[in-house]
Amino acid sequence: MKLLQRYQRFVARRIGLHQGLVMEPDTWRNSLFTLALAYTFPISTLAYLPAVWLCIKTETWSILVIDSLAYALFFVITYIRGIPLGVRKWTFLGIVYGVAVFLLLKLGILGPGLLYLLATSMFVIIFLPTSYALWPSILNLGLYLGLSAASLLGYWSVGGIGPEVWMVVASNMVFLSFTASALFPGVFRGFQLAMGREKIARARLDSQNQQLKEAMLTLESRNHDLAVLASAASHDLREPARLIIALQGRLLPRLETAGDPRMAEMVSLSQDAARRMLALMDDLLQFLQMDTEPQAPKKVDLNSLMVEIKHLFANDLKSKSGSFEWTDLPTLTAHEPALYRIFTNLVGNALKYHAPGHAPRVMVHCSASDNGYLIGVQDEGIGIPPEHREKVFHAFTRLHGNTAYPGTGLGLAIVRKAVDLFGGNIWVTDNPGGQGSIFWIALPQHL
Repeated sequence: MKLLQRYQRFVARRIGLHQGLVMEPDTWRNSLFTLALAYTFPISTLAYLPAVWLCIKTETWSILVIDSLAYALFFVITYIRGIPLGVRKWTFLGIVYGVAVFLLLKLGILGPGLLYLLATSMFVIIFLPTSYALWPSILNLGLYLGLSAASLLGYWSVGGIGPEVWMVVASNMVFLSFTASALFPGVFRGFQLAMGREKIARARLDSQNQQLKEAMLTLESRNHDLAVLASAASHDLREPARLIIALQGRLLPRLETAGDPRMAEMVSLSQDAARRMLALMDDLLQFLQMDTEPQAPKKVDLNSLMVEIKHLFANDLKSKSGSFEWTDLPTLTAHEPALYRIFTNLVGNALKYHAPGHAPRVMVHCSASDNGYLIGVQDEGIGIPPEHREKVFHAFTRLHGNTAYPGTGLGLAIVRKAVDLFGGNIWVTDNPGGQGSIFWIALPQHL
């Protein structure tokens, strides 16, 4: 099979045919012509050699001359470079039609002449534009009428068969020739129309894909500029906020010593506001930089990560008499900072949003399946109403004021963004064991 394909490509190179889009009608016709040439000469060789021996033995020199001439022309149009494609096609059709007429005159209906005439009609329909489709049928009709008249007048013998038999057999060839000339061009026009529509659809799709790529590039560029701007602005704003906090920290003891409690309270409030602004800038920068942060997956033992997070919240756990536990957790191959953000925010929220007079309890558990992992972060906090369970994942969304539960409104938005980057999903349900919520994280097996 590969040898035949290489041979076809060799013939295509010899005739100078460059493959274009298969959907183009002219390219399709040229490809079929190349295929016909590639197989016609080898097959004609198998027929030519026995014919030469038979012609020499029977001394039918005229058939030998015609066969030799056709064989030589087939070789020229198949393997000789520099001949225009149109000349090759017309030569090919001329050879087949000429041999058909000669065999018909020489052998009558007993030879393959009529079959060759019908084949010429088919080749014209396939290899040439549809405007040429009727030409061979008209020639066949003229040849039929001429030979019929010659046979009736006694000028041409049909090989011992009466002219009536010739006319019946040959008229069927003419009928099939005209039928093919009328039917197949319509089929080809349908193919051409379908291919034209497909070409238009492909062009529209390519245009839309190009527009989408350009839009994506523009969006990526703007996101990058936004991240750079946010980083610069956050850095520039962070220093003044830190300075305000430091100065107010030095001023506050003096005001308390001077016996000005109202002024001390105002300074303390402004200090808290500066801290919230600093936390907001940190969270905002973290949220914006997640898309552009380089991903460096490595093996992360979630049990070790929980130990690290427990140390991080040690003071909160001690001051609130809370507990933080977890079951045996798996080792994931993932971007560790993203996992750290997910669990620090969820555990931090679980410790923050607990009911007054009720010590926070946090439990992390996991179940594995063929599709991945389902991790639950369970708390016994104040819970989230069903109508707000999607809203809480939106940036800058807060269900409670800063007085009761301080925060920036970005924690759960950061969590969802990190989970999305892993190709996972996150949602929240009630804690079936009592008050509070369970944040469920579904992660694929391969992050």
